[in-house]
Amino acid sequence: MGILKLEKKYSDCYPYIGHYFNGQKAVRYIFKLERLNKPIEASAYHQQVDGRTIKVAVEIFSMFSRPVGCKFCASGSLGKVQLLTVDEIVEQGKVIAKTVDRSIPIH
Repeated sequence: MGILKLEKKYSDCYPYIGHYFNGQKAVRYIFKLERLNKPIEASAYHQQVDGRTIKVAVEIFSMFSRPVGCKFCASGSLGKVQLLTVDEIVEQGKVIAKTVDRSIPIH
């Protein structure tokens, strides 16, 4: 049995007003956390200038659920907060790194 299983990957693009880029493509990765049999989400944000990706910011999670329990975030309703293991955290990064163009800086 693996640590994580990639269940779904989807993306959306939207304008973003910033100092260094004017668009962003968000790629979301939904993993099944085998140890808890629960979903977790990680993201890669492709920051763009006129449609061309200039860098990628990666968001990797270190816990299951959220301590705040925000109404807008589905993971806030998933129950008790549990920390992910080092292997579970690293595995998210490995999966995302395989899907990102390596010529673009990853932050």
